[in-house]
Amino acid sequence: MGKYGYGISKFEVGDIATLDGSLENEVDLTQVIYKDTITLDEPEPTETNHFVEGQKYPVVSIDQAGAAKIMANLFGATPAEKVALMGGTVTTVADVDSYNSPSENVAIEKYLKITLKSGHIIQFPRVKVSGRHTGEIKEGGVLITPVKFTVLAPNFAALKPMILTDPA
Repeated sequence: MGKYGYGISKFEVGDIATLDGSLENEVDLTQVIYKDTITLDEPEPTETNHFVEGQKYPVVSIDQAGAAKIMANLFGATPAEKVALMGGTVTTVADVDSYNSPSENVAIEKYLKITLKSGHIIQFPRVKVSGRHTGEIKEGGVLITPVKFTVLAPNFAALKPMILTDPA
């Protein structure tokens, strides 16, 4: 019988190793993810049907898979963590770090590894990362950083776009 995947144990983002595409320099962001905001969406394929004149049924049907996306809202991320996910720089004045957003669009690619409380491990060897700041700046409001991870084809033939490992 299969095992059910549930909960979050670790949410790690790291660099893609140039030699084999493995995860390196990983950072665990679990403690800065706003509760219950991690989602994985692998959309249904788009179906395109081709017909000949006078026929009720298609003679060719082509499915085009959609790109899978992972979303998570960061809450209280450090300037260094924001730079790793959104680009930009960190400046330090009197031992206080400040995040400086990039002036132009940046292309950031990372390796994403999610470990569930059930023991399942979901790996995405290559994702495009983008984030932004949003929130209600008022008493009772919070500033969050929604981050989107778009799954890309890995640069190594031995790797697949998503690797789901069952617990031992």
